[in-house]
Amino acid sequence: MKYFNIFRKTITAAPLTCLEYMVEFTMPSRLSDEFISAVPMQRQLINKYMNDRKILSYALSVETYRMWVIFQVDSENELMNLVSELPLSALMDVQISPLTVLNIPKDDFSEICMN
Repeated sequence: MKYFNIFRKTITAAPLTCLEYMVEFTMPSRLSDEFISAVPMQRQLINKYMNDRKILSYALSVETYRMWVIFQVDSENELMNLVSELPLSALMDVQISPLTVLNIPKDDFSEICMN
């Protein structure tokens, strides 16, 4: 298993039921055939994790060779498993930061208006 850097700071707080992490992936400056061939499976897993609400946000910048993903998990162990399952993780540098605050709009499809 690849080593991932996790930034930690101990704070005293009530136990959390869900944990959010910002995971920053740095792509190689030259994309190998192995990297390119793993992209479809990576996209499939990203979409699955988003549907499962394990990934809340996903952003990619080809210009800076970076990808940012917000994960919502029950444990650090779950996060490590999800990140390790992504096929491109082994081909990129990975930095993981626990988030103290995450403000995102909630999906609310309860009032769909059909015209």
